[in-house]
Amino acid sequence: MLVAVVIIFVICWGPLLILNVLMAFDVVSTLQPGPVKYCKTIFHLMAYFNSCVNPVVYGFMSKNFRESFVKALCCRKSNVRRQLSVSHTRTTSLRTYIN
Repeated sequence: MLVAVVIIFVICWGPLLILNVLMAFDVVSTLQPGPVKYCKTIFHLMAYFNSCVNPVVYGFMSKNFRESFVKALCCRKSNVRRQLSVSHTRTTSLRTYIN
């Protein structure tokens, strides 16, 4: 899973980082309209797309992530039974049992 995440990160962020380096060294003009402007926009979208792809990669490759994600969304109702008990020390405690 780590290898997949790293490869996707490099694919999504690499072009934008390379373009930024080329623009910093004036290999590519910053103010040039046309293809460079469109490439810059596409590279920014690819970088944002990386954030959208990561949960999908984790979901396909990690059973623990899938189970935790389902619990976080409250999609699955757990069988929770609550019991109120009073002890002799005048305190009240709430115990939760999950079946």
